Amino acid sequence: MKAMDQMKPGTRGDPNRKGFPNAAPRLGGPCRRRLETACSAGGPPRQPAGFTLLELLVVSMLAMLTTMLVSQSWRSFHHQNANIVDRSRAAQELRFALDGLCMDMGCVLSATPAEESRLVIQQNFGGGGEQPLIEYLLRNAQLVRRDVHADTSVVIADRVTVFRVENVTESAMKIVVTIECGSIARTATLFWSRT
Repeated sequence: MKAMDQMKPGTRGDPNRKGFPNAAPRLGGPCRRRLETACSAGGPPRQPAGFTLLELLVVSMLAMLTTMLVSQSWRSFHHQNANIVDRSRAAQELRFALDGLCMDMGCVLSATPAEESRLVIQQNFGGGGEQPLIEYLLRNAQLVRRDVHADTSVVIADRVTVFRVENVTESAMKIVVTIECGSIARTATLFWSRT
């Protein structure tokens, strides 16, 4: 009851207040001063937690710069890797073409350039009977070896852009093979003598 006696008029529980028996007390006067001093008692007033717009802008610019640098270095690495792969493929396809031609040209009875991109080889394996007739030709960027008598075709090399056969002299022939993989081109020239 003692607390009720000390209440000021117009506060909660004041029997003299009309119409608002349970209304909240008004903040003013000494109550407001107490609240302000309680907030500032521990030091400077607190600022709201979080990042400023300037801090977010600096962090996003640094992230964008890092992303650009990483993507540029990755692009350079990818380009170098693709270049190595193209060189390897070109060398491998050229090796296949040269190995096939050298094997068939080893025991040749006659070799005749039929057209600019076609070579007819008659092999000499000794003995009687019909000798094998082999034809090399360029078809759809592939060097194809065709056995005329067995009527079989085998792709010797892929990505061939040039297969040129020409007579240099009466007894010598020149065969040029070019392979292209991506931006890499490899060319080999074979000289074959009939004698």
